[in-house]
Parts: sequence; structure tokens; C-alpha cells
Amino acid sequence: MLMVLTIISLVAGTFVEKIFGSDFAMNNIYHSVWFMALWAVLAISSLILLIQRKLYIRWQTFLIHISFLFIISGMIVTTFTAESGKMVLSKGKPASQFVSKDKMQKVYELPFSVELQNFEFYNATFQTDQPLTAVTVLPSQLLND
Repeated sequence: MLMVLTIISLVAGTFVEKIFGSDFAMNNIYHSVWFMALWAVLAISSLILLIQRKLYIRWQTFLIHISFLFIISGMIVTTFTAESGKMVLSKGKPASQFVSKDKMQKVYELPFSVELQNFEFYNATFQTDQPLTAVTVLPSQLLND
């Protein structure tokens, strides 16, 4: 039942994102307290099930369940520690800073640079134009040379 509720939430989130946009979906669904609690309960339930059914004896089953727990842990850490923002890219010019999305609009310096090689639109679905981009990530030591 918990898995079904999680899947329904993910499907609903996808529709909400399509209708209201990514920022709305992130703030009201994917980064909401109830959604995080749902994932936490699912993770704890999986761990309890793993122990109760002695699934740790079969190492393949154990590894797949533990991998899901690592993925969920990564999601939780990312939700509480990640910074998101906007980076302006111009063709052929490396960029190594981005501006946060919050009201403070803090500028963050990255330990690498991103360079836009190509950007064009193509119509793959005959419904909307899809961006086609090519970027290069440069390590920081190349920036100082």
C-alpha cells in the first residue's frame, strides 16, 4: 500500500509539474514535508522488511534493497543541502558562477567551468521545439592556464 501511495504521488507530481511548472512542483510536492516523510517511511519499512524476512542472506536481494536506501538517502541529503540557481551560458565562453534562485540571489563560484558549444531547437515530436545543447565541463586547473 505504501509503495502504491508513493507511485501515485510521483504520477501526480509529474502532472502538476507539467501544468504548473517545475518550480511549483518542486516547492509544493517534491521538496514538501509530506513527500519527504513518505520517502522516509518507505525507506524505514524497506529496512524492517529486509531484516524481518532475512533477505540479507541472499546477497543479490540485499544489495538491491540497500541500493534503494542509498538512493533515498542521497535524495534527502540533496534536498536539504543543494543549491539551485541560474547560470547564463554564451556560446564559446566558459562560465564558472551561478546565481541562487532564492530572494538573496547569492553568487556561487564553482570549482569547474561550463562552456556552451552548441544550442539549437529541433522539432522531434511535431508538437513543441526541443532544445539540443552541447556543453563542455572544464576542470578548474584549465581555467587558470
